[in-house]
Amino acid sequence: MFKKNKVIKILLSIILVIFLFIGGLFLPFFAVDSIEVKGNEITKIDEINSKLEKMKGKSIFLVNSANFEDELRVFNWVDQVKVKKHYFKKIEVRLIERVPYMLLRSGKKKYLLDTKGFLIEELNSSESIKYKKLQMIEINSSVAEGTFIKNKTSINELFKNEKLVARFTNLSIKSNKFVADIKGYEVNFGSTDQLELKTKIALEMINKVIAEDATLDVSNVQHPKIVNNA
Repeated sequence: MFKKNKVIKILLSIILVIFLFIGGLFLPFFAVDSIEVKGNEITKIDEINSKLEKMKGKSIFLVNSANFEDELRVFNWVDQVKVKKHYFKKIEVRLIERVPYMLLRSGKKKYLLDTKGFLIEELNSSESIKYKKLQMIEINSSVAEGTFIKNKTSINELFKNEKLVARFTNLSIKSNKFVADIKGYEVNFGSTDQLELKTKIALEMINKVIAEDATLDVSNVQHPKIVNNA
């Protein structure tokens, strides 16, 4: 008798699970009717809501983080999307927006660059003033907002050491080489690999520089050199 009751309970549990699964797919009780968005400081809420409206009415069991990421990646300021389900009908969407890191100039255009080397947006003159405290890096190749900087692999370290980069001025990328001024001297870093070591070598070389228009080349840390431009 005990075994029979146990079997019945197992069968009832299976039926209940199947019912809940089917109900979750088709019953209105499990349909998403509320989406709460948090974390959007810059991305406009009405534009976000217009993209997420299509999620309403779907079963809460059929939507996931990837669905929301696909919809919200169109907004350049959105870096990460985190989704939390509040059963049975509510979904909370938390956005992590990109952090402006420096300005990038390509020709006459200026762009806002984030901490991952992503071109958030092109800036007009008034917007440029808003971010005037950020450092500027110049590049001699074409770029487009909503993409990662093409030369990112050669300047990866720039996005990992903000305090060190703050010591540089007149940052630029020339022929895929990172160049910047330190204490008034132009320094060719090559790539930004071993950026701290290259900066240390450059500072030591500055004490030996005589010509004011000399260029320092620390692209090869084993054989750094001073190039007199005169």
